[in-house]
Amino acid sequence: MNSITFDLWKISPLICLFLSSLIPLTAKLFRKNVEPHTSFTLLWSLIGIVGAIFLLLIFGRESTTSFNEMILFDNYTVISGSIALFSCFIAIVFSVDSFSTAKNQFSETVFLILSTATGLLFILAAQDLLAIFIGLEMMSLPLYLLIAISNEQKYSKEAAFKYFVLGSFASAILLFGIALLFGTTGSTHLSDIARAISEKLFADRLFFIGVLLIVIGLSFKISIVPFHAWTADVYHGAPTWITSYMSTAVKAVSLIAFVRFLSTNLLIQSSTLINILQWLAVMTMLIGSFGAIIQTNVKRMLAFSSISHSGYLLIGLICYGLSSTDLLANNSILFYLLGYTITTLGAFGLVSYLEKNENHQLSLQDLSGLSEKKPAVAIFMTVFMLSLAGIPPTVGFFGKFYLLTSALSQGLTWLTIWALISSAVSVYFYLRVIVYMYMKEPIESLTSTKSAVLTQVILCFLAGLVIVAGLASGFIVEQISFKF
Repeated sequence: MNSITFDLWKISPLICLFLSSLIPLTAKLFRKNVEPHTSFTLLWSLIGIVGAIFLLLIFGRESTTSFNEMILFDNYTVISGSIALFSCFIAIVFSVDSFSTAKNQFSETVFLILSTATGLLFILAAQDLLAIFIGLEMMSLPLYLLIAISNEQKYSKEAAFKYFVLGSFASAILLFGIALLFGTTGSTHLSDIARAISEKLFADRLFFIGVLLIVIGLSFKISIVPFHAWTADVYHGAPTWITSYMSTAVKAVSLIAFVRFLSTNLLIQSSTLINILQWLAVMTMLIGSFGAIIQTNVKRMLAFSSISHSGYLLIGLICYGLSSTDLLANNSILFYLLGYTITTLGAFGLVSYLEKNENHQLSLQDLSGLSEKKPAVAIFMTVFMLSLAGIPPTVGFFGKFYLLTSALSQGLTWLTIWALISSAVSVYFYLRVIVYMYMKEPIESLTSTKSAVLTQVILCFLAGLVIVAGLASGFIVEQISFKF
């Protein structure tokens, strides 16, 4: 087997995703632009995702590199990739019942979302800054189209344009930072940069500026303050099922890219950067929490909630950067991502389910008396809100518990205190949703023109998973150990 064939074989999870995305689109072409049956398209998306996870499991066990050591499928890639692909499939299921696809562009939707998933896996396996950048672009370009795919002409188009402009600006900053590191080290491979950090971080100003630019570019992708301004508007304007995907898989994978960068032992060499990231974490948690308090639109409230959770994830990044060999620091990041992904998918999925039509903006008033009109839905929403608030025995509580325990073990006591303050503030706006559902009189019937059977099944599954993953948190944390 020659080297090119070997490299292509090693990236077969990406090829599997891409080929499966083409089949529904090709079928539509041969049917003279008549949309294939929804079940056919959904089946091929499931085959592609399951096939990619299966191939990840095979190559992750071997931990071999390809393309001149730029790509590595290891245990870490397998776990984080499985979480991202799970989020991808759940988002596809939500899109089946979404008004944005309108039953006439589902194959295009699946093609685009699986194309973004290909970029997600590429980022997770990247061992080179240029590979990370290429993966981010592979992920982002189809995402711009997915946001704009809605038939509604105002909010989604505005959100797509805003995300495109600001995303391009962040990508330019990231690429400029990569260029500076290449100019000062002669390489963009993470292992070469790791060897140069101790020598060049303070001795070479261009190297330090390059590091800061990369941190800024990646901070934009995961909505870290002050690079968060796009988040609420884009999440609000995008079709809700796209928002669920962006706030989980896209954020999770961008965070993994940050983890890869910090695997160079960058924070160990720079107390200044540690202090910067700690203050960014505090501001992100507080601004996200206080921003959510003043929202009456449920989708925007969840968008600010997502910003707040980015602050918690940044705490996990700092803990990992301070001690990449600390098993608790490593595992707490992945477990928090798992819990956050399950819960946020469920919360946004419920918003999508309750929307009456494409132009409907679900408000807190719309949830009044939901427990009387749709008791099962109210129970699901309660579970998701309690998990986001970090109330036991949900997975959200244990995610915060392990993350903050890791922070305390690293001596980050004051950061832990701020995280607890932010968490206490967030309880108010999460419980406010529950108050509206159970303690307010219904104002009108919250009905929808869609049956959304698949969405209801998935919501029930996710709500159960929030509880089960919380109760089995100790076992799960032990099973997701990894090392770079």
